[in-house]
Amino acid sequence: MATNLIQTTFSTEYKDDYRDSDNYHRILFNSGRALQARELTQSQTIIQSELARVGSFLFNEGGMFGSGGNLSSGFSPVGYVKLVSFGSLSISYPTLVGTKITNDDGVSATVKAAIPAAAGDPDTLLVRYISSNNLTSDDPSIAPKTFVAGETLNYSTSDGSGTLTIAANNQNDLAIGKGSMVEIPKFDTFVAGHFVFVNQQSLIISKYNPTPDEVIGYVLTEDIVTVTDDNALYDNTGSTPNLTSPGADRYRIKMTLVKESDVTASQTFYPILKMQAGVVRKVNQSNNTLDELGTILNARTNDITGNFIVDNPGAQFGLTIDEDSDDNFLRFNVNGGVLFINGNRVERRSASTPIRVEKPRSTTSDLHNKTNEFISARYGNYVLADSANVKGLISHISDFSTVNLYDDSGKTSIVGTTRIRNIQDFDNEYRIHLFDVNLNAGKSFRNVIAIGTDSSDFADLKAVNGVISLIDKEQSSLLMPIGQKRVQSITNVTMPVTRIATDTTNVSGIATFQVSDISTNTFADGASWMIKVDSDGEIFSPPSYDSAGGAVTTILGLPALKTVTLLAYENKTAVQKIKRLQLNYSESLSIVGRTFTLTKPDIYIFKSVVEDATGLDITSRFIFNNGQRDDFYTVGTGTVKSGSTVPGGTVTVTYDYFTHSDGDYFAGKNSYPDIAYEKVPQYVTSTGISYKLTDVIDMRPVKNNAGTQFTGTGSVIEPLPKNGATITAGTVANWMSRRDIVHISNTGLITVTKGQTTPNSVAPAVPLNEMLLHDVLLNPYTFNEDDLSIKTIDHRGFKMSDIRRMNDRLSNVEELTALTISEMELQQLDVQDPNDATLPDRVKQGITGDTFNSNIQSYMTDLDYRARIDRNMGRVSPMIFGRALTLYYDSDTSSNVQQKGNTVWPAYTEEVYINQNVASKVINVNQFEMNKSVGSATIEPPRDAFTTRKKVDGSYELGTTAAVAEINTKTVSSQGNENIDGGA
Repeated sequence: MATNLIQTTFSTEYKDDYRDSDNYHRILFNSGRALQARELTQSQTIIQSELARVGSFLFNEGGMFGSGGNLSSGFSPVGYVKLVSFGSLSISYPTLVGTKITNDDGVSATVKAAIPAAAGDPDTLLVRYISSNNLTSDDPSIAPKTFVAGETLNYSTSDGSGTLTIAANNQNDLAIGKGSMVEIPKFDTFVAGHFVFVNQQSLIISKYNPTPDEVIGYVLTEDIVTVTDDNALYDNTGSTPNLTSPGADRYRIKMTLVKESDVTASQTFYPILKMQAGVVRKVNQSNNTLDELGTILNARTNDITGNFIVDNPGAQFGLTIDEDSDDNFLRFNVNGGVLFINGNRVERRSASTPIRVEKPRSTTSDLHNKTNEFISARYGNYVLADSANVKGLISHISDFSTVNLYDDSGKTSIVGTTRIRNIQDFDNEYRIHLFDVNLNAGKSFRNVIAIGTDSSDFADLKAVNGVISLIDKEQSSLLMPIGQKRVQSITNVTMPVTRIATDTTNVSGIATFQVSDISTNTFADGASWMIKVDSDGEIFSPPSYDSAGGAVTTILGLPALKTVTLLAYENKTAVQKIKRLQLNYSESLSIVGRTFTLTKPDIYIFKSVVEDATGLDITSRFIFNNGQRDDFYTVGTGTVKSGSTVPGGTVTVTYDYFTHSDGDYFAGKNSYPDIAYEKVPQYVTSTGISYKLTDVIDMRPVKNNAGTQFTGTGSVIEPLPKNGATITAGTVANWMSRRDIVHISNTGLITVTKGQTTPNSVAPAVPLNEMLLHDVLLNPYTFNEDDLSIKTIDHRGFKMSDIRRMNDRLSNVEELTALTISEMELQQLDVQDPNDATLPDRVKQGITGDTFNSNIQSYMTDLDYRARIDRNMGRVSPMIFGRALTLYYDSDTSSNVQQKGNTVWPAYTEEVYINQNVASKVINVNQFEMNKSVGSATIEPPRDAFTTRKKVDGSYELGTTAAVAEINTKTVSSQGNENIDGGA
């Protein structure tokens, strides 16, 4: 075993009595004198002391440099897998490290550590998943597929192949989860007066905790290795060590990766990384201490240029953000590049190690609680009727039964149906709130003049500005916005809701009613009550009552011994409803027309549609409807897309859907316990407004499983608030946004600093002497890498060449501006004829331009015209005169080539590829049919040349007019017009 180094080891064991105070810098060996062992050792000590002085001047003790210099705060949890046991690998389990393990579904991972059972913990593997095989977890909160408790894993090691069994879950003791470990690449460092190489190492931080609080670093070990510790120190001149010739001892320095919590008081510890809640920051730098001269030069550079990125700021030090393996974290990836900060030139040749940043999802720090949130209950969509022309109708509110739409005063012509959800009295006019309006083909609501079922149950509608129409149609939704975004929870909700009750009057015309729950509810808003006599539909609004604030009320002045129905309002503490997710429900359905209809409402996911006859998955042929409407839920449907084939038989549809518990409203994450917050559905209303269903009070009723009525199996009806009433929420907890900044130091360290989550997020301050690169706004709860915005800070730097180019461009702008101003001044100038003012103003010569795609501005008849316009290229050039040259093929003087038509090819041979020896032809059934063939032909050669000649006399004169001897060779092209003017 190596001997640990102590303070006196060198002086006592190896007689090394070197002291700095002696000021010895060389040992001078002289011939004729014996060589002492201590002199050889002291020679090394002198040299090493010199190097130590240089090293301590250049580097911080324990700083990382060399290959590990780009180590950033990258860190991600690893998955843990608790096993029943290592089985046949109970001794050789270390061979699993670095191997790939898979399950039967194809999910695979690399083993990073194999930990034997200890302290009650089972045999455990730490793994990094490398493939989910495109599978999704059954748990909607987990996107990628992982290993599952109880299943079998396959492995192959140097000792052979086999299987391992994952342990079963035991209440809160899960067999599959996340742990933490760190892997540090190799690097160089300066410690104990020496430059030391540190090899790649890894360390398990916590088997079962992915977010530890710990400081990670290296422990320094100094020891003496002798031949008793290592045979390699014997003389190695032979093929085997010479054990009779021991070599000199060796002084060794080792750096071991450890947790600070495991370091003893006697050990020297160098911290490298600090972990807080799983977020890691590098804490020890290799700062170069040659700063005095550098500071002067940097200050001069900074005074001249300031901070800037050298080239292409959009790409250099650009930021991309993606998802981490832990859904609660993001990975910030910053590109490399070159920049100057405070005069320091910082160069990062490659992208930084991804920096893990926690999303704003902490229930203790990222939630904002607001008390007494007031929510408006508006659902509009009403028609008007004079109170004298209304009878009955109140009973339809309790079960949302259908009433008819009439387009005649006799109420015999039905043009559609609708449902009534409330009736309110405003100055002797009734507002009848409708929903689920269905009109017959060819009819519009303008045709409707009455609604009802019979002579004691109707309303004659009143026109507004001469037109009968639905008023406040855009407010028809029963989704009532809470006023806060990304709501997590809502509690203590109170609201006034409708109370429909029936009683029989006594001989004095008195009826007695009570609230739905006399222990908690009380009547309210008596002035808005209405009561009808069931036998004839007569309505009293408002009725006479003795009290409108207790649990029981008495209505007076009614006909004796009559059944009456009351429409009143009661204050109640509303009960939050829960949606439970039902997975993988399947049913075989027929397609009617092009549509199938499910038997369940509120569909979460359509998973597949399989044709029963063929077994083919035909999901892509359908457009799906999940059954949600603005004002109710109904069963889901699927319609064959236009152009797709309709299946002939039945289809099996598999889907997930929600069941609804009893209560009054849905809101917040607590209404959706089976799915992750970010997976709670969005709903887009018919007016195009998008709501996340956690952010609204959802009071939509549910139709039955046949999708026909609001009665029967599956139907749900909750009493609605009065239109315009106020719903009060005692406490609303909503997630807050956060602004983080990405900045870089003058040593090249890139850091992400998290801001504080507040209702109005503010970016944190940039640390002194650092450059801000990016400002990132993380939306509340941050669903994914797209649910944020990045503002990249403009740090463009300009060289003198850039400034020269900008100067040239500004000069052009000045010229264009001057020309434009001149043209405007010319346009405003009027030039009149000086001799006759009655004549039109003279034409002004101004500034013009030519695109050179026509000769409209060319004076081609001028004898001096010498331009040539290429209309295809939009280009003008000097006129040219072309002459075609005819080429002839001379076989006698040509070799290794042959002529084929009007082309010349390298010499080649031909052979038969397919030989058809059987003759065939077309025989017309109709012997008198006239056949016609349509095709295209190519003229070869593409051009013909001809020459015209003019003969003149010897003096080149013809009569008294000078003539030019010309020989023009012209061509006729089979390829069409050349689109060139000014050429011959």
